Order: sequence, then C-alpha cells, then structure tokens
Amino acid sequence: MEFTGFITKIKGVREGSTEKGEWANAEFEVTESNPQNEKYPQIGLFDYFKNGDKVKFAKDFAKMYKVGDEVNVQFSLGKTVYKKRDGSGEGEFYKTSAWMVKKVDDSGDSNSQDVSISDEEGDDLPF
Repeated sequence: MEFTGFITKIKGVREGSTEKGEWANAEFEVTESNPQNEKYPQIGLFDYFKNGDKVKFAKDFAKMYKVGDEVNVQFSLGKTVYKKRDGSGEGEFYKTSAWMVKKVDDSGDSNSQDVSISDEEGDDLPF
C-alpha cells in the first residue's frame, strides 16, 4: 500500500537488543497531501522497525527526514500475536509498517535520487 503526505510528527526512536541482535524502531506521522475533503485529511502513524545490519536506517530516520517533508510511504498492515512475558496468556497488536520512505520533489513525484530508506526483508519482533 502507498500513502503520500507531509511528515507532521517524528516521535523518536526506541532501541534495544535481543538474542537475535540489535533493533530500532522509528515512529512518524504523515498527513495526506491532497485530501478529498480538506477539513478531514487522512493521517497515518507509521513504524519503521529495523534490526541487524539495517538498524542504522531506523536510528538515522530523524537525520534523513524532517517535519514538513513531503514523502511517499510504502507500507503494509499487520497483526502480531505474542506470548506475554508474565505468562498470563497471549497479547496482540496491530501495526502499520513502513518498508520504504521516499521524499517527493516539488513536481509531486517520488525522487529516486533523493534520500530513500528501504528494506523488503522480514523483521523480527523485539520480544
């Protein structure tokens, strides 16, 4: 799926490590560029989770992108079921995972020569 809009918030990066290695997750909000109804633009909150040798992309997200940048986000929707650490059963969460982010140039086209971070490999959960 794809969504184009302006970055309206960068929530920061969470970092950690597991037995599988280091991980980082950047969360950012994007508000639709050309909404059908200007009073009610679509707003998406995306996570950009990376681990292993791709962790630098999530860690450097705020260096590569700023609030106000127009971006095209390619993402997937997902649900994860996990066993709770305290043993009290299973939990679940839903996420909107960005796997490619590209800045959009002034003509409205994604600029492939501009900064782009992408990773089409699967990701591991930090727990």
